[in-house]
Amino acid sequence: ALIARLNAALGKLRSHDARAVFVSMPTAGAMAETENRLFPREEYWDVFAKGIEAPAVNCRDEADLAKFVPPDGSHLTSGQAVEFSHALGRVLVTVLSEKAEPSASR
Repeated sequence: ALIARLNAALGKLRSHDARAVFVSMPTAGAMAETENRLFPREEYWDVFAKGIEAPAVNCRDEADLAKFVPPDGSHLTSGQAVEFSHALGRVLVTVLSEKAEPSASR
């Protein structure tokens, strides 16, 4: 039901020539362990990415993004944040320029 509602909202955005990309941000340590335990990827992110009518990028799947390890589990340092933002920007440019199906995930 949630994915259907999001897809309807994405349709409205597309009608105004807007696009969206969903990004799963990096986590590490106890935060990543908790996420993995409570929300197993194959039951949550993978289902979401397959059903959503927009690109879905998981930082763990992108070599340029997977190297970022938040020291506290969920927040990058200020130096990491700048480098991460540039790397994410490059990934987004690639994703948005691809002629992929709306539900194509990376």
